[in-house]
Amino acid sequence: IIADKYPPTRLFIALTFCFALLCTGYGFALVAQHNLIAIMVTLLGIIFGFFTAFSSPNQKVLMAYSVPTGEKTKFLASMRMWINLSRLAAPAITGIFVDICNPLIFFTSIAIVMILAALPLLLVNLNQQSQNSTNNTKTGSNKTAGFAASLHYMKSTPWLIVLGVVSALQSGSWLAAFRLMGAHHCLTLFHSASTWGSIVSIFNIGMIVGSVLCKYIVLHYEILYSILLPGFLSIPLLIFALNNWIALFL
Repeated sequence: IIADKYPPTRLFIALTFCFALLCTGYGFALVAQHNLIAIMVTLLGIIFGFFTAFSSPNQKVLMAYSVPTGEKTKFLASMRMWINLSRLAAPAITGIFVDICNPLIFFTSIAIVMILAALPLLLVNLNQQSQNSTNNTKTGSNKTAGFAASLHYMKSTPWLIVLGVVSALQSGSWLAAFRLMGAHHCLTLFHSASTWGSIVSIFNIGMIVGSVLCKYIVLHYEILYSILLPGFLSIPLLIFALNNWIALFL
């Protein structure tokens, strides 16, 4: 499991930082109307998503608990494909709905759906932990028993829809923060919710390509590729953003 070699928290921070660079550069490119820069950022987003599909620690770690050893490789490849498909459409669809309806109602509805989706998972987890409490005292602590039981439950439910909602919420949370803080310049920067959702979906296009090819290609040090390559290539975008930052917000 890849998270055994690399701390998941640091990976998440590094990937988020690189992703933020891409989106920031894309936003400035939209405002400045530099077509060449917009094309470059789009390609970088696809490349970043491509390598992330190979190296996502969450997908590999989560699925490893719920699949027999002999079927892990095949199952992981197929599930990553379906997960990333749900992520592809979710941000853009979210942006369209946020533009159409009241943001407060929209995000309140998502919060309710997330709570309702998490409750059965939590109950299964707690139930499994209580059932194994006696056995754990005899055979040693089993920290992943309840977690594994929850994942088995997820396999028998339409949990891909939940993952889609989570992805939608990830992009929508940025919009909610912008609106609640009254960040007029930030909203102007990204033009509209649907534009921001489209930017996030561009990143996910690379994840779809990577999900297909990861069935046939084995990469070594894929985590380094997914972090360092887009990060270094994003440096020119960051310089461009800094040069235009003062002029944009004056």
